[in-house]
Amino acid sequence: KSRSGGCIFASGACVYAWSSTQQSTALSTFESELYALVLGTRYLLALRRITSFILNATLPTSLVFCDNQSVIAQLLRRDLSSRSRHIRTNLGFIYEAIDNRDIHVEYIRSAANPANTHTAAENRDRFAQNTAVLSGRAELP
Repeated sequence: KSRSGGCIFASGACVYAWSSTQQSTALSTFESELYALVLGTRYLLALRRITSFILNATLPTSLVFCDNQSVIAQLLRRDLSSRSRHIRTNLGFIYEAIDNRDIHVEYIRSAANPANTHTAAENRDRFAQNTAVLSGRAELP
């Protein structure tokens, strides 16, 4: 099974980071990345709703990074073919979050993605850079 990992930043600080084994076996890299995006968006929406309640204010759209260009292309295309039946609920969840202006999804290169530290072995320099980003000592490259 694949691993999902991610981090949520607020005001330049990592407020939540996770790494977990995906509940279902992904049939492709696209599907695995979509599952990770859905998981991260669920966490993010929960934090947004709590923060909005406490502040009694509407929050601006949150920027979400994904390092899989196929997922980004699918989100732009919004084509649900019969081959995508098994992932329709996940895509629909992300489409709704985008349509409600809760999130905006953008591409980030894998080499610049600090969340990769949670899912894959990295060389020493990249691990140090990602740890610095996650701890707030450095910004995204």
